[in-house]
Formats: sequence, structure tokens, C-alpha cells
Amino acid sequence: MEACASAHYWAREFERLGHKVRLIAPQFVKPYVKSNKNDAQDAAAICEAVGRPHMRFVPAKTVTQQDIQAVHRIRERLVKTRTALVNQIRGLLAEYGVVIPLKNNAVSLALPSILEDAENGLTAVGRELFADLKGAHGSASARIAQTATCDDPREGPGPGGSPEVAAKRRAKVNCKAVPKGRRVNVERSEGDLVVAEPATQDVPGRRRH
Repeated sequence: MEACASAHYWAREFERLGHKVRLIAPQFVKPYVKSNKNDAQDAAAICEAVGRPHMRFVPAKTVTQQDIQAVHRIRERLVKTRTALVNQIRGLLAEYGVVIPLKNNAVSLALPSILEDAENGLTAVGRELFADLKGAHGSASARIAQTATCDDPREGPGPGGSPEVAAKRRAKVNCKAVPKGRRVNVERSEGDLVVAEPATQDVPGRRRH
């Protein structure tokens, strides 16, 4: 099957029925699609791609892996939302002549004193607006801190990583399907993991047997 929306759910369902499921990333199926794209052409392309030697497949995720991945994707959205709020607060305050350093902590520390300062040029309407932005920023930070405690407790800091990074790896990597670490490649575009079959490389001057 193509590793598209809900593919991991259907892979688990088919595996319960005793079928052997192989998921292929869409970018590996696309080269085999002939003429216009439709369901029949996609099915034929998948059949063509799965028979190719050294094809890369996406191991089906477990429900636990999908839970962990969902937590991290929600956190990433919250971080982007908070960054947008910080940029908006700094940009709007600059129009009033109030400058805040380019740091998230600087905004959260400076806003209370800015709102209390009666001589910084902020109007009553402006103070009300910035108070609302301060509340939104605090809510986003609290939600991010809450999701930071939702990682898999079995994961500890690995080599060169934190518990959060280790949990992200575990959400994408099925250790039973990956016998060697060098065969792991995370596709950045889709966020899925593909396993490369071992390929034989020709070495100049060496005879193949």
C-alpha cells in the first residue's frame, strides 16, 4: 500500500487478518504512475514499485508510536503559534517605541512591567490589546510545558539527544523492522521512516562472483 493518510491503521488491520503488509512512500510510487493519475493507475504503479529490487518500505506504526508522534506534532504547532505571538508582540510594541529583545523569555518577563508603566506611551486600548496577547502567550507556553511531560517514560536521553528527541525517534522507528541503524532513513517531507534494502555496489577493479 501507499503510505498515505490512514495507511498505518489499515496496515495494522490487515496484519491482524494474517496478511503481510508493505507500505511504500508516495515519492517512490510516483515514478511508476503512467499517464493521468487515478485509482487504477496508482494501484498498477504500487504493484510495479513493490517488485523492484532494493525498494524502500515504511514499517507500520503501532498505536503507541502514533500517540507519541501526535503529541510532538501538536507541540510543534504550539511552538509555531507562540513564535508568531512573540513576533507580533515585538512588532506592535516597536510601533510605540518599546523594544524587547528577540527571545521568548524576554517577552514574558518584560510584558508585565511594560503594562504597568504609565509613561511608556501606550494608550488604554493598546494596554488592553497587549494584555490579551500576554494571556495568549502564557497559555501557549503552559500548553507546551504540559506536552513536554507526555513523552514515553521508558525513553531516556540517548547519545547526543534529549528524552524528547529519543521519544521522536521511537515514534518513527520500528526496531524490529530495522536490523541495522545505517539502513534507517527518515524522509523529511513525510516524516515517515523508510528502510533501505542492502544494495550491492560495484567497486572498480574488483570482480563480482
